[in-house]
Amino acid sequence: MDRSQTHGGQIVAHRNDRMGGRLISILNAIRISRDYDIPFVVAWVSHGRTAEELRNPTDIFTPEFVERHFVEGDMSAADWAALDDLDATHLGSAESLKAAATEGKGFLSQRSVGTTVLPWEDAEAVAARLAGCFDGIGFCDTIRRVSEQIDARLAGTHLSAYHIRRGDIISNPITSQKLWPNKYIPREFYEVHLTHQLEDPEAACLVFSDTRHEVERLKVAGGERVMTFEELVGDEELLLGQRDFLELFAMSRCKQIFGPPHSAFSQTAATLGGGTVFSVQDALSSEGQAEAMELLISRMDAPEEHFLGDGDLGQCFPFLVDYLRGQGRAAQARDLLAAQVNRGFRKPYIFPLLSELCVDCGDLSSSRRVRKAAWGRPVSGDDALGNVASYAALAHLEAGEAEDAHRWAHVAWWMGPMDRLVPGVLGALLSAGWLERAPSYPIDPRMISRKGNLFPGADERLSRLNACVPPEGWAEAGTVSYPWEVALRDWRLVHGKRVGRGYWNHTRIRNGLVRLEKNHVRLAGSPELESAAAVMLRELGELDEALASNRAALRAHPDEPIYLKREADILLEDGKLAAGLVRLEEATEAAERHPCYLAALGHWYGRAKRPEEMAQVYAEIATVEHDLIELHLMTAEVLRRREATREQALAQITRAVRLGHGAQRLQTAQARILAEMGRLEQSAAIFRALAQSGLAQATTFAHMYRLFDKAGELPIAEAVIAESPFPVEEIKELVEG
Repeated sequence: MDRSQTHGGQIVAHRNDRMGGRLISILNAIRISRDYDIPFVVAWVSHGRTAEELRNPTDIFTPEFVERHFVEGDMSAADWAALDDLDATHLGSAESLKAAATEGKGFLSQRSVGTTVLPWEDAEAVAARLAGCFDGIGFCDTIRRVSEQIDARLAGTHLSAYHIRRGDIISNPITSQKLWPNKYIPREFYEVHLTHQLEDPEAACLVFSDTRHEVERLKVAGGERVMTFEELVGDEELLLGQRDFLELFAMSRCKQIFGPPHSAFSQTAATLGGGTVFSVQDALSSEGQAEAMELLISRMDAPEEHFLGDGDLGQCFPFLVDYLRGQGRAAQARDLLAAQVNRGFRKPYIFPLLSELCVDCGDLSSSRRVRKAAWGRPVSGDDALGNVASYAALAHLEAGEAEDAHRWAHVAWWMGPMDRLVPGVLGALLSAGWLERAPSYPIDPRMISRKGNLFPGADERLSRLNACVPPEGWAEAGTVSYPWEVALRDWRLVHGKRVGRGYWNHTRIRNGLVRLEKNHVRLAGSPELESAAAVMLRELGELDEALASNRAALRAHPDEPIYLKREADILLEDGKLAAGLVRLEEATEAAERHPCYLAALGHWYGRAKRPEEMAQVYAEIATVEHDLIELHLMTAEVLRRREATREQALAQITRAVRLGHGAQRLQTAQARILAEMGRLEQSAAIFRALAQSGLAQATTFAHMYRLFDKAGELPIAEAVIAESPFPVEEIKELVEG
């Protein structure tokens, strides 16, 4: 693996998930490489969180194939941003693709399911060629030999396959924090479908699952007419990665695959073998689906008897909710989920479902109680809680409770800055005239526009919220909105929450610029639209164009704080620290020392190695009452550096933790400050909860190790690490490295 290899003029095949997605990204890269004579490489991630079967690619591929095509490790955000996603490329011809590659442009093959089709290509012809690219992958001897045995064993048979996806979805501490309704299908659908399938005396099937218990259940139900992978390959001793691939290969020999609709594993198998994946749910008649769902509902009273823990049970909730909602039984769904909360169900995604059910039941106000219940449970992950805060904000809006509406809208924005629910919530707050009742991320008032619906009508889940009763007076004032993506990019340094790799993708940013201009066509050529466009141009790295665009706005409105700050952002991005700071100071004064401007200024004082001014700025922010989580965190991080201000730092981070419930960044910051104050037991308790959750990264415990080493209390640190997924020796190596 060549660590130094660059990716200009190459196709980079990359997925950070499991076998099916990784394999199809490689196949698509090989196909395009062959068709257009562009070399490909494989960015094969194998960090500590990678599934065990994928950590050593030479278990699956030949050493020669790995040496020639694989690059090790993940790439930086800037590297990813520079790649042109082949599934979203703006290139319009084969010639332009080849020319871009010749000029050093890199391309990304990251499709997890199916065929990548370039804009000028014929989809049917491309799909027909894709499976033929399989011979371009160098598989190890074991895989080649067992593949031949599978082909020989299945020759002349007409088996169907059942694919039951479980594994990390129900058991991995991180993966199981999310719902996967396109990958997990409740077992009741398989049970009912198999019963009907075996009514044909000639029917037989292969069953695949990453959880042995599921295979055994269907084997018991179907007897000898259900074949397992072990029965297919006999006593072969296979490494985990080899078994994973060979199960996919065996599945590809079945023309009908019944399973989840969007599993990369079964979809890739179908692509290889020319088969078809049928959603096992949709393959049932409406009566069969109802039979399966009523069976599922009957099992909810005794979950410990029928499910493999909360991770398994919880993945059934979306199916339960959709079915009962469609039956007009939303109240029953709400009661069933509420009963699971009362039982002690711990996965946080149950709370957004309950919030949605409040809307279904015409009781948006109850989402405030759901929010309180969610914040009353100890959690070590906030991925699902942003939606809960959004619904609570809308309920407070409906009730005319401005302060709470403002607070939870901003918590939602911090937790899910790119969530599709957030723009509507912020638009509602803006429409009510409450956005600036307390400190908020400043916007350009000239870009506020009338809007008929705050939530997109094409999304059934969100469009229902347009019917929620608005505060008194809205009918006369009307609803308004704002380009919230511009606001997020304006303030990303002091907004802080992770935004994902897609945020940095140049194709996505350029699409956002096109959308901005299209949605504000009446402002074409105006200073405000030129300045907003400058934000997107800066994110694209087109700094000269961004500067010129924003200066047109400054000429028209020389004292507008947001325009001054945007010029500062461009100058600072361009490495012009002194000039950028001068502009940012001007913007801060023009904004009457608004805390968001102060936070940005303090950040850059730190970068300019002006610690006294940085400390003064954050001390000033600490005197302001606000609910902006990232500002509390940034203030705490600066104030903790001096013993005299650590109590203030603790107060700031404690406020942030209460608002940003479950956020690990906040919990680890609080634990660090407590350790620096000598409150080691309190600090250790926070780190211990993170260790037991299984959600924290190894770097969290390396940092803890250093803190407790400095305090002379390594035994405490080692005891905490022993409760985490990481061996103590691994953390020590990380610390020493």
